[in-house]
Amino acid sequence: MGIWGITNFENDAAVEWVAEFSEKQSIDKIEGLFTDAVEEDEPDAELGAAVLAAAELLAISQGNEPEEFDGALLEDYEIDLESIHEWIDADLINLALNAVEKISQVEDSALRQVWEEEDELDHWLHVVEDLKKRVKG
Repeated sequence: MGIWGITNFENDAAVEWVAEFSEKQSIDKIEGLFTDAVEEDEPDAELGAAVLAAAELLAISQGNEPEEFDGALLEDYEIDLESIHEWIDADLINLALNAVEKISQVEDSALRQVWEEEDELDHWLHVVEDLKKRVKG
């Protein structure tokens, strides 16, 4: 998985997930992704990156964008943030937060291990904590 930055859209897996999601935008894709992450004992890096990208869509659709976010990726893939916002309810937020927690806190999370190996774990965890706050609204 190519990574060019620490934010949640700065890797190949996140961009690929957004591209796939754009082809048929549905709540089922988002819920399925979060459920897969929660149920996976050892989430791989691609699953982790996709989960964080999907959680970003929830946060951004609520008007809670990350710092220095320009939106070009979402515009390029014509992501319908208004529809995503309409899908959001307490159950989806809780599922998203559980999935993000799994990706960031489980020792066997491959994405967490990537950032440990890069000596950027604390910085990455800060980005993830910010995401969790923004998802909550």
